[in-house]
Parts: sequence; structure tokens; C-alpha cells
Amino acid sequence: MRIGWLMALAGLLIPTTTSGNAQQSPRRSDSVVKAGATASRPDVHGVQVISIDLEIEKGWWIYANPVNHDKEFLDPARTKVVIKTKMKSLSSVKYPGGRTLKDEFDRFDVFEGKLKIEATVKRAAGDTGPLDIEIHVNAFNRSLLLVPGVVRLTVPEPTK
Repeated sequence: MRIGWLMALAGLLIPTTTSGNAQQSPRRSDSVVKAGATASRPDVHGVQVISIDLEIEKGWWIYANPVNHDKEFLDPARTKVVIKTKMKSLSSVKYPGGRTLKDEFDRFDVFEGKLKIEATVKRAAGDTGPLDIEIHVNAFNRSLLLVPGVVRLTVPEPTK
């Protein structure tokens, strides 16, 4: 498998298509990632845990967080969770460990298959509204890098 740093850099800079048709929109990374999320009820201090499930289509990878690559140019390609609410703070996001891909030139970490990401937020007083979540992903397979994409979710407020 040859997934060199030059190919990875090209995927960040040059949109690719799945067809030779120049008028076709490039295929986006979020087209190979399915996601769902649930949230606990906020505790008395407004702390809430969000569990995000990702499923990456077979044969595709997304860059892990962290990417664990010795070149900084891959850092923007890492998977990143952004939670939008009236929160006081995003306490933490826990990403699972990635699988290391390596060839004769490079090594870096990826996510594949099914995985769970856990985030903890501290919500503003009285805020029990829905959570808007964005998961920024960059997908590739053995021969194609997709345009970066964003998976968007809305998690309704927990039922009483």
C-alpha cells in the first residue's frame, strides 16, 4: 500500500472527483461516514456527556485525532468534533486510538469501521436545548482522497 505524504497533501489542497466529468461536484468525505449521537441529561452543575457513534464505509479511512504524523501539514486533516450550544465550556473530547497505516515513506493514524467519540460539556445555566454537533472528516482509500466534509447532527434535549 502506498499512501505517501505527497498524496495526503494533495488531498488537502486539490479536490478530487470520482468521475472524469468536470461538471460533477467532487465527492465529499462525509459521504462515506454515518453518525449518530446521544446525550445524557445535564447534571446539577450543567455537565453533560455526549456519545457520538461513527461508522466509516468499508474500504475507507478518515484521519485519526491525533494523526500522529511527524509533519504538521496533516494536523488540519484530523477528525475534529465541534459542539455548538450555549455552553460555558467544552471540557473534553475523547477520541479512540487510531490504527497506524505505514508504507516505505510515511506512517500516520486513521479511524476505520465503527468507533465511539465521547465529549463532555458544561452547559450554561438553564440551557437544556438541543445540541448541534459537527464532525469534520477527511476520507481516503487506497487510490482516492475525497474533499473534506462535515457530518452534522442535532441531538434533541433529553427526555425527562
